[in-house]
Amino acid sequence: MTTLGAILTFIKLQLRISGTNEDAWITQSINYSQLRYARRKQWPQLRTTATFTITSAQTYSLATDFDIPIDGGFRYYISTVTSSPILLTLVSGNDAEMWRAIYVPASDPSACQVIAGTDGASKKLALLPTFTETGIVVTYDYLKKPATLTVSGDVLTLPELSEAIAFDVCSLYMEWSRDTSGQAQSYAMRAKRSYFDACATCIQQ
Repeated sequence: MTTLGAILTFIKLQLRISGTNEDAWITQSINYSQLRYARRKQWPQLRTTATFTITSAQTYSLATDFDIPIDGGFRYYISTVTSSPILLTLVSGNDAEMWRAIYVPASDPSACQVIAGTDGASKKLALLPTFTETGIVVTYDYLKKPATLTVSGDVLTLPELSEAIAFDVCSLYMEWSRDTSGQAQSYAMRAKRSYFDACATCIQQ
């Protein structure tokens, strides 16, 4: 049970749903659940690396599948023979504004801020403070976003989470239906156990 079609069928059997009227909602919930579980831990399958070269700009587009930065993952080398990378401090909120307002322009960046994209655009990375150096290659580690499932044959990015996702969606559906039988809680507990089993499998690999 690793494809959208298989998970959709399993959920509808559990909830005794016939027809296709609920398929769109269930599919949306499967994708929501997959993303929520993926963000709970640093799954090895989601960890990857990308690079970009600094030009005269202060802000750069991150990889299109970028989801979560890994702390300490943004770095660059001042030369090809440097053995240790220079780490960029990852900042946000007021700390980022402080870097913009207080720190004087420099030759090289010292910090960075991930900026959310708008209208589905990729996230961006702002380098701080204002700097003048160009040609530096920045390397960064991140957790990529799981692929969105849209057609029946699409496969989960994290197939070990299939049962957790299926039971989680069942729980969400029962809550949405104002369940009073206790089934929502039962499905939630089964999702929790399946998630822990998936985590254990990941550790053993």
